[in-house]
Amino acid sequence: MNFLSMDLREYEKMFSLEASHFWFRGRRHLLLKLLARYLPGKPALRILDLGCGTGITLKALPDSGFAVGVDSVDSALKFCRLRGITRLARSDAQDLALKSQAFDAVLALDLVEHVRDDQRVIAEAARVLRPGGFLLVTVPAFPFLFSGHDRAHGHFRRYRKKDLLRIFNGGGLEMLKISYFNFLLFFPIFLFRAWRRKSRKESGSDLFPFPAGLNACLYKLLILETWVVLKSRLPLGVSLVAVLQKPGGK
Repeated sequence: MNFLSMDLREYEKMFSLEASHFWFRGRRHLLLKLLARYLPGKPALRILDLGCGTGITLKALPDSGFAVGVDSVDSALKFCRLRGITRLARSDAQDLALKSQAFDAVLALDLVEHVRDDQRVIAEAARVLRPGGFLLVTVPAFPFLFSGHDRAHGHFRRYRKKDLLRIFNGGGLEMLKISYFNFLLFFPIFLFRAWRRKSRKESGSDLFPFPAGLNACLYKLLILETWVVLKSRLPLGVSLVAVLQKPGGK
């Protein structure tokens, strides 16, 4: 099997929680800040959300551009349509049915860990980027954190920084930034997953609603981390983020 999909129940949970859950909100905040930094003020951007899931990121993108969502899972695309998203295509990320050099930015947010041939996904993302275009990638970090959460979400693997750098080799893209993020929750999550493993309560994902006050506080921590990532980098975290650019363009 070349691609692992999430359980339908996980799509349902994502659809219900993504708008408010601190982790999804924090990742969107980081994404939008990175787009603003690397594509400042450029009108009518063409953006591809590769592995768009239930569509919350597409809803958050600036209205001035042209955004397209691609996913290989019918359930994901159905949830996108429930959000009113219509620019969608069903396609394998390893063999995109899209024209070359068509997009200013490609987003691969928590996608490549679902695919056996992760380097092929990066190569396809590079192919559909215009010269001068940007690729933004996020992945779950550190193999020792692999747990029932990853299995429920259909992950083949988690990444160290050197693993992520490996899949960019040969893609013809220039690395602009790479950093861990979700740093402040690294140790609580490590301890929680270690406890679940030891107590044999690993089945199912870690995705669940938080009390409103705690959820708001955790979101503020991720906003703080975004500021650090933009200025420098974080030494470890539950996730990794990378920004790359295709050579050429003006």
